Amino acid sequence: MSFVITDNMSSVSTISNSASATPATSTANQVPSNLVPTTLKNIDFAHAQKTKNWACMFDRQQFQSLYENENDRELLLKWQHYMIKMQEELQTIGYEHVCKEMVRLFVSQYKICDPVTKEYPKLFNDVLKIIENPLWYKKTGKITKYCIYVYLWYYSP
Repeated sequence: MSFVITDNMSSVSTISNSASATPATSTANQVPSNLVPTTLKNIDFAHAQKTKNWACMFDRQQFQSLYENENDRELLLKWQHYMIKMQEELQTIGYEHVCKEMVRLFVSQYKICDPVTKEYPKLFNDVLKIIENPLWYKKTGKITKYCIYVYLWYYSP
């Protein structure tokens, strides 16, 4: 099944007791872009209530009854906790990707190596050591500022 990202939460899927339920509207497969917010503070109980209809998309067995019983506070809290864990996992995956991307940029795109050892970075910590080195900063000029800008852009919350 494919889903479309939308900018609002007005499009929700229609779930019935039947396993082969078809959506009542053409927007049923549209996933809101803020289903799992990027910051933990935005995953509160109110957000869990607004997004409860999407819960069974992630764990049908655990959250199927959430759609049928709107007032189940305990199940809504479980959904909220589930979204928090998803958001933490997404941040971890994002961090790992950024680290790999920074190493790739230094090695493949900009051909930047350690000014002392002349070795290309293999790990993200190697990139940080290069950035921290005053010799590299003074020697490379414009590219230095761009690399630092990219680093800060990737890591800004």
